[in-house]
Amino acid sequence: MKKKVLAAITATMCCMGAISVPGIAIASATEPVQSYDTQINYIDSFKTIVETYMNDNNISGKIYTEGFKESEKILIEVMSDSDAQLVKSFIETEGKGAFYIDFTPLGPDRGIRILACEEGLENVRGNVSQFMEENNIIGYTYYKSTNTNIITVVCNSNEDIEHIKAYVAEKCYRAERLEYELPDFEVNPPEIAPTNLEEMRLILDDFIKQNGMNGYTTICPRKGEDKVWIILDTVKDEYYRKIELFMTLYGIDSDNVIISVETTNASTNESTVKGDSNCDGSVDLSDAVMIMQALANPNKYGIGGTAENHLTEQGKLNGDMNGDGLTVGDAQSIQRKLLGLEKVDSQGNDNQQSDSVQYESFSRDYPYYNSVSELATKANQVFSGRVTNVSFEMLNMMTMQPIKDGEDIQWATLCTIYEIEAEEVYSGTPTTVKLRIEGGIPSVFEQEQIALLGNGKIPVMEDAPVLTIGEKYLFALYHADNSEYSSILNPLQSVYTENEVKEGGFSSAEIIVHFQ
Repeated sequence: MKKKVLAAITATMCCMGAISVPGIAIASATEPVQSYDTQINYIDSFKTIVETYMNDNNISGKIYTEGFKESEKILIEVMSDSDAQLVKSFIETEGKGAFYIDFTPLGPDRGIRILACEEGLENVRGNVSQFMEENNIIGYTYYKSTNTNIITVVCNSNEDIEHIKAYVAEKCYRAERLEYELPDFEVNPPEIAPTNLEEMRLILDDFIKQNGMNGYTTICPRKGEDKVWIILDTVKDEYYRKIELFMTLYGIDSDNVIISVETTNASTNESTVKGDSNCDGSVDLSDAVMIMQALANPNKYGIGGTAENHLTEQGKLNGDMNGDGLTVGDAQSIQRKLLGLEKVDSQGNDNQQSDSVQYESFSRDYPYYNSVSELATKANQVFSGRVTNVSFEMLNMMTMQPIKDGEDIQWATLCTIYEIEAEEVYSGTPTTVKLRIEGGIPSVFEQEQIALLGNGKIPVMEDAPVLTIGEKYLFALYHADNSEYSSILNPLQSVYTENEVKEGGFSSAEIIVHFQ
């Protein structure tokens, strides 16, 4: 079995159901889940350590904890850059790899704020997965539910589990943030790994049926070479991980197997990739854009349109996600699949995600508005509009202009840019709006963001809204006269879906009524 399979197995997954295989023993090494209070106590204790260091070294400033759930992060405010660097170095040394640090200049004569918090759970998970890959540990990591604070690590042996625990201790990650399990099935691989495609197909067909996966298996050529195809009715990341792990343990070479969502015509070996409206073999943001363009301007982008890249009959079939014809809802569905981390290309490959990608959470100080009147006074663009595109830029946060080649990157920040077509306008004169939100988007469009950053760490602002292409929202934004971009007033009170009630009790209806 080729080692590259191990990298695939250690990739992230959203959830993992139990595998039940008749005649196969079940084993578990799960540790008890700890309460959230453990994190609070840990942060408070580390705050005391940092505070003692500052006192011992005559570093004046303010240190305190805050967060949505009490003590989630430490904030330190000092006046000089030299003091900030001293505190940063101490935190990095004392906390080793367990702490994330961010700087925010507070303005002239106001000093610098240092944010220190535990390394994000997704970063810890990515580091553990990478360690498993580098040490040829067969297994994977996942979250048992969307609201958990615990990473579940599945390994093939207790020895591997102890190896990972040692790594976690070395990195100074809290042990309570991870739990460990052996696979909930055991495989007795044959002495000689199967090489016959029909034998592989029968083994895999039996496996998916026993594990409740709706689908079937067949043997069809792919680029002139016969492969075992697993055709699943439902796109679920957990299914891919189960199958990959099973193949690794059984000795089936993954190069001989393709996992697909569905086929349009198995007899002709032509496959349809659901969502691939531009027929490039994968599903990404450009497919949602193609649908929106074809619907908005069919003469140019529709079937037989004048544009070089226009919709085709096959693209229309691919883009119809639910069988009711090509609509705005299909563009929305494609982006939901991307945001939901679902694999949708013809071979089960995830073209948007990378095992090595990590996220850095950061916060920004924004004013909070206690009434609709306060919000309306600050917002100079209030309108309902539909999102038509999403892109990313490295902007100079001092000038709000894109970073140029050779320019000092001290203030360079990744920003998400949403293009919005205004429909109903209540304040200002917006038409086509480019909304800038500092930071990136987690778990989607990763390659685009990493290409700009030059590394695998994507900054994500806390509570930042994530918008869906084709979806309509009410926006309360601020636009400076000399700026290409509009900006949010704060992450929680600037973007509203229909009938949504936000922080402060505001709803989109209340804001609209204010301007009527």
